[in-house]
Amino acid sequence: MLHVMNLPGTTFLSDLDGSGYRRTKVCAKGETIPPLDTERRDDLHIPRQVFADGSIQVAHWGYGHQSALVTVMPNLEAQYYVFRTVANGTAWHGSFRVGPPTRMDKVNIRVGALLLADQPFPVR
Repeated sequence: MLHVMNLPGTTFLSDLDGSGYRRTKVCAKGETIPPLDTERRDDLHIPRQVFADGSIQVAHWGYGHQSALVTVMPNLEAQYYVFRTVANGTAWHGSFRVGPPTRMDKVNIRVGALLLADQPFPVR
C-alpha cells in the first residue's frame, strides 16, 4: 500500500468511527473547522475530534495475475483533510488534498487553507 503520513510535529484531524476507533477525518470542501480544545486531557473528557497521528491510503498493489498492478484509491482528489502543525512556537492548522499519483515515486499534495489554530477556517 502507498500512504501519506504525518511528519513529527504535524497531526491530522481524526474522528471516532462507529466502533470507537480513531480514523483520519475526510472533510467536505467548504466545511468549517472550529478551533479544537487541545489543552484539556483527562479520562472524563474524550473529545470526538482530535488531532492525532494518521495516514491516508493513496494506492494499493494487487496480488496475482488477475488484479491490476496498481489501484489508486477512488475519489482521492475530492477528499479534503485537515492538519495541525507548530512552527516557531505558533500553532497553525490547514487543509489539503492528495492528488492521484502519476508515478509511484511521487504523490502530489495540494495545500488549501493555512491559518492560526485559534480561529475557525473553511476547508478548501
